[in-house]
Parts: sequence; C-alpha cells; structure tokens
Amino acid sequence: MNPIKHWPNNRLLGRRAMLPRMPNHELAFINVFRALAAAWVLVAHCGIWGGWDVLPSPKIAVNLFMMISGVLMASITLDLTLAARQRRAFWVRRFFRIAPAYYVSLILAAVTAPLFLDGYKQLQLLNPAWRPSFVYDPSRIEFTLTTLLTHLTFIFGLHPRWSFSTFLPDWSLSLEVQFYLVLPFIALLLRRVGWVRGAVALSIVTIVLTALLRPRVFFYEPSFLVLKLPYFLAGMLLHQWLRTQQWQALIAATLLCAFEIDQGVNAALAGSGLLALMAFFGALV
Repeated sequence: MNPIKHWPNNRLLGRRAMLPRMPNHELAFINVFRALAAAWVLVAHCGIWGGWDVLPSPKIAVNLFMMISGVLMASITLDLTLAARQRRAFWVRRFFRIAPAYYVSLILAAVTAPLFLDGYKQLQLLNPAWRPSFVYDPSRIEFTLTTLLTHLTFIFGLHPRWSFSTFLPDWSLSLEVQFYLVLPFIALLLRRVGWVRGAVALSIVTIVLTALLRPRVFFYEPSFLVLKLPYFLAGMLLHQWLRTQQWQALIAATLLCAFEIDQGVNAALAGSGLLALMAFFGALV
C-alpha cells in the first residue's frame, strides 16, 4: 500500500507543514535509473569512440541524471531555508560528495596529459567520423593553470571556452554545482509561489534565455545551468507528485522535458518518456 495516498491534505501542493517527507526506502527505485543512466553513458561513449553506435545519445542519459538529481535534492531540501548556517552546511556536504573523486581524476589527467590525450588521438585516427570534429579534438586541449583553476573551482561550466577543456566527462559536474548553489533559493521560491507555478515560470525564463543564447554563444558542452535547469526542475516536480499525487506536478514535469530546445525533438521525447517511466515505478513503491 502506498502511504502517500493516505496522507492528509495532499491537495495542498507545496505546503510542507501538512506533508511529511517521503521515507528513504520509497526513493530506492531511483537507484535502478541511476544504474541505467551510468551504463548508458559508458556504453554509448564506447560506441561513439569505437565507431559502433548502438544507443541513443549519451546526453539523454545525462538528462536522466539531472532529473534524478532534482528528485533527490527536492527530498533533501524540503526544510531548507535561507539561513546562512543551513545553506553552508548543505553546500559543504554537496561539495564533499563531488570534489574528492573528481580532483583525483583531474590531477591524474593533468599529470599524464601526454599519454591521456594521445590515447584519444589514436581513437580519433581509428574513427574517421571524428576527424573533422573540433569539439572532440584532443589537440586543442591544454592543461594550463587557468584550466586547472577553473575546474578545481567548478566554474568552468559558466564559460564557453572551458565548458569542455580537459577531455574528462566532467561538464555535467559543473552543472550539478551550479544547481546546488541556487537550490536553496529555488526551494524557497517554489514553497512561496507553489511548486508547479514556480517551476514552470523558471523554466519559461530559461527556455527563452537558451533560445537567445544559443545562436550567439557556442558552448562545447551544455554546461551552463540556464541550458539545463528545466530537467532539474522536472525532477523536483516528480518528487512533489510522488509526495502529493498532484497530477498537475507530473504533467508539468513531463512538459518541461518535452520543451527541450537544446538537443532537439528526440531528446525531448526521450526525456518525457524516462520521466514518465520513473513516475510509474515510483508509484508502485
């Protein structure tokens, strides 16, 4: 039996005082989708560099990771306020979930840069389809002091030049950090104006900004939060639906994915389908 359906006043969307947080075991199904996304990213990238594409774009799997992050962060930040001490504690915890392993990878890549990049050059020679690509051209990569500093501070995703400048699969990490930095403010906004209304309004703003930005600024990878915020918000709305069974939240979350303009129609349809699939499995728990 799903206890969510028996919580009182579940029509009061966004009223945290009336709705208890979901038990952790009710979000355990998310781990299945994490594993799916991780395997998808790994196999798809092997296919890309090996010249045997067997899966859709790995960026769709990264979009799935963003939705998962939205679900989990919504759960964590239900009671998050703008109190300075609480914000700092939240940011410190998030930093230490990401930074240690990433710093090890970054340092290893920098120390072994000649061998690391030469390996990609050999793969490029074996795969003619990638030879004209200047995005995935290892010869443009230099591990300069600026490169290292922008990556150690995770600000590289804010600038087009540094959005993909180490050949590590790290562009989405900067997205995550940007999301964590603004999340307390987003959570407060959604609680004050309503989850659906606030998420839709924020998404409309980012979609318009993306449409204005894309023809003028080229990011090697979509590492700027404005380009991907709707996916995080869709995940937050999915969590809200799982708590309240408010269909407006689920419909809005699906539509946020459907209005993907950064990667095209296929990515939009895939994002909406994956979110609906998560909702289905979440409802069964």
